[in-house]
Amino acid sequence: MKFPVSILLASIALAACNGSSRDRAAIMEFCETEVGMEKAECECLTDAAEETLDDELFAKFAEIARNNGEGEVAISGNSANEQRQVFEFILEAAPRCVFGQE
Repeated sequence: MKFPVSILLASIALAACNGSSRDRAAIMEFCETEVGMEKAECECLTDAAEETLDDELFAKFAEIARNNGEGEVAISGNSANEQRQVFEFILEAAPRCVFGQE
């Protein structure tokens, strides 16, 4: 009985990874093609977003990227936790990734 449970857990984990992988790819593509940033900058920003934002908020950003920037992550409509995550991402990632400041 342990074997089927481990297969189920592995499947769930792989599905979660694939979703995150598709989200990363969407954000990277938008960053490079639509925003015109360098690949290294986009990787840095995508890594920072993935580290700072929870899965749901990261997925929201990916959905906006898939829609060519249409849509918004409305700060005022988000919970205090989501607002904190967005501000932490902006304050941490912009200086480090775009301006090369540590």
